[in-house]
This record gives sequence, structure tokens and C-alpha cells, in this order.
Amino acid sequence: MLAGFWRSLPLAAKVPIVTSVVVLALLGSGWAAVAAWAGVQGVATVQLDNVNCGPLEPPPGIVRTVTALVPRVSVPGAPIDSGQRGEYRVPSGTYQVKLTGNRVEGRWRFITVEGELTGKLLSAQLDGRELVDQGEVTLELEKGRTYVLTLRCGA
Repeated sequence: MLAGFWRSLPLAAKVPIVTSVVVLALLGSGWAAVAAWAGVQGVATVQLDNVNCGPLEPPPGIVRTVTALVPRVSVPGAPIDSGQRGEYRVPSGTYQVKLTGNRVEGRWRFITVEGELTGKLLSAQLDGRELVDQGEVTLELEKGRTYVLTLRCGA
């Protein structure tokens, strides 16, 4: 019965249905991949200290969705105000980051996060390693390890 119904639909009606199914399958596969990676490879903890930067908003979009669906991975639920610390639990592995002025870019596997800070980013140090104006930097976050990322902003 369903096959007959499908054959009777015009091509214009089939395209959005097929596209939606493919997109949902890919997104589902992506979430499953992140969950499997975090389960097998583990997570690293990044404690983010905000020093004189405007409120640092939790990541939106796919990052927020993935962290809600994947056990053991988390981001702060509220903005991190100046003088506060927030904690991120992220899949361990290789990350590429680039920080310049007030622009922040980060990438892990197929997930990219970009944003702008309200103040000028003077310094960003991960366990003492400066990241600002260093070009694209590769970071290896190890399973079970805790890192401290300090962001300092100014006028």
C-alpha cells in the first residue's frame, strides 16, 4: 500500500521528503558518532576563567544539541560572567583553535564553533600556553585530564 502511494506522488513532493530523511539520518549518525567517541575515547574537562570579558554565552546550535544528547559531554547552562569560572566537558582528542582580537574559532571533527567577544581579547592561555594571535593552534586534550583556559579582555 505504501509503495503504491509513494509511486503516485509527483517528483516535486518526493524531493523534500527524501532530503529530510537524508538530513535526519546524517544528523543522527553525527550524534551517534560523538556519543560513541566520547564513550570510547573519554572526555577532558576545560575550566574557563573569564577575566574582564563580557558574559561568555553557552554555545548555540549543533553544539548545544549534541551536548544535550551525549552523556558525559557538557557545557555551562548559563553565561560565564567576568570573574566567574565555567566548566566544559568535551570529547578528548585533537582540536584546532584560532583566537584574534575579539574573534574565537574552534573545530573538533565535524563541529565548528565561532564567536565574538564583547571586549578585546588580550590573552587566552590554556594551562599557561598563549593562544591569541598564534594563528591556528592544534590542541591535544587528553582523556580524564582537566585544563584551565583563562580569557583576559580589555578595552
